Amino acid sequence: MSEYVTTITEYRPKPITKQDGSSFTIHNFIDDRGITLTARADVANFVKGALNRPLRVTVRDEQKGDFLNHYLDHAELVTNGTSSPVEAAQQAQAAQTQQQPQPAAQTQPQPQVPAGPDMPLPKDRAIHRQTAAKVAAQLSTTTFEFWTNVQDLSRYFDTGLIPSRPEIGNPAGATPDDDIPF
Repeated sequence: MSEYVTTITEYRPKPITKQDGSSFTIHNFIDDRGITLTARADVANFVKGALNRPLRVTVRDEQKGDFLNHYLDHAELVTNGTSSPVEAAQQAQAAQTQQQPQPAAQTQPQPQVPAGPDMPLPKDRAIHRQTAAKVAAQLSTTTFEFWTNVQDLSRYFDTGLIPSRPEIGNPAGATPDDDIPF
């Protein structure tokens, strides 16, 4: 694993359709050195909002046959040293909001598509991200720790899955959410 500062200059999604008809997207990014980095959906969503901005990234390299794959495991905005993690989160949200196309006044509101149990509505995901950022700001002491906590908490709020990182572990006596009697 390596950590370095780079600028992601391009997003190249690669849609894949399996033989059974199901599909998914591989999220590829090109950094300022021309290296292709592949990211999970949660990391990709953050990086798409931070294109052409300096990022501190954690990259894992894996050799698969004749190919060397570069996986983007974590990314955070590089701040000027005076910003707190909360300010960095606010800057990232503002940048992402500015990049989203604004609907025309005459457009009809789009009906919300019901979300499955493992796919919350976009509005719920936005609330989860905001809540995760607030909680992470209270828990974290460094920017890297802040963004790691935001990603873990957002994923937990979206899916209910407890992070399975070796450094976190499972606290003794931890109870899954479905066992809580309310």
